[in-house]
Amino acid sequence: MQINSINNNQSFGMALKIKPDGLKRKNLTQLQAIERIGEALKDTKFYHLEIDGNGESRIISDFANEYKGIRNLSKEDKWGYWIKFDTTWDSDRGAGIKKGQPYSAAVSFLNENALNEAWSKLMGASNIEREAEMVKLLDEQAVRKYSVSSIVKTTEDKAAELMKKYGDKTQL
Repeated sequence: MQINSINNNQSFGMALKIKPDGLKRKNLTQLQAIERIGEALKDTKFYHLEIDGNGESRIISDFANEYKGIRNLSKEDKWGYWIKFDTTWDSDRGAGIKKGQPYSAAVSFLNENALNEAWSKLMGASNIEREAEMVKLLDEQAVRKYSVSSIVKTTEDKAAELMKKYGDKTQL
């Protein structure tokens, strides 16, 4: 049996993507940090870190979301648990937003402990390490979202199948 991938995105499965010449301006400490980041991001599914030909990093995804630079982080815990951040939209695929425009985004957390742990990691990281940590957080959020929608869809499909097979036909 042959299984073909339905994902046409060439970066799928590449948690750290480095463009040619992307490492030329990096010193040994930065290169070692990038190596650690590559290992830390190896299991991401939807979000990835890319280092372009100028050595600048950006967050890319299998969706339209592509961000350049993470700044103005804030922790919100009044109505849920969030880390909000400002960035620059770096994609041509966004509906209603143009590449290069300022953009605000947020990552949600299941509880206060998860929020505080993520906040601590972000605050103790260098710029590229902060972006790598944000990749992991955004990816975890996407995995939660699509796992839940998959469960809901599967449950709805199973219920429809059972009703079709065993449903009371006299109530029609």
